[in-house]
Amino acid sequence: MAKKTQKTHSALKKIAKVKPNGTVKITKAGGNHKSGKKSNKITKKYAQSSLMSKGDYKRLKDIIK
Repeated sequence: MAKKTQKTHSALKKIAKVKPNGTVKITKAGGNHKSGKKSNKITKKYAQSSLMSKGDYKRLKDIIK
């Protein structure tokens, strides 16, 4: 029997981008959903990104792909 591979996590692939040097940038999910009701201040917060911490990367590296 072949070894099963783990699927990429659907929510994580919507918010994470793996850069060529191996770092992972994370944004907040749900920024476009019902954006007409959200203020510009809130919408800008969704657009900001940050780097994933090393501890989180160790936990999630199998499901990021």
